[in-house]
Amino acid sequence: MTLSVSDPKRSLEFYQGLFGVPIQAHQGSTTILRIGPGPQFVALSGVGANGRPGINHWCVFTPNFHAERALATLAQHGITKSETNGAIIPPIVH
Repeated sequence: MTLSVSDPKRSLEFYQGLFGVPIQAHQGSTTILRIGPGPQFVALSGVGANGRPGINHWCVFTPNFHAERALATLAQHGITKSETNGAIIPPIVH
């Protein structure tokens, strides 16, 4: 998971102080903190001048994942793939 934060230094001190997570790596200005023995991590990235703090992205690993099979299962439940940007669009529930 990558968190976009307003103050990367303060956020680093907070997460290291609270959870004791070590720095695993740096990617440019992004700091990657290892969770447990790894490979799980949380990354801290500063927001730009007009950015908003929040979850930048979140990724999970699924063994034997097949995108087409997942899309077919989602379609069976009324969830379709957007043709504009590849995003998954949930159905509107009333």
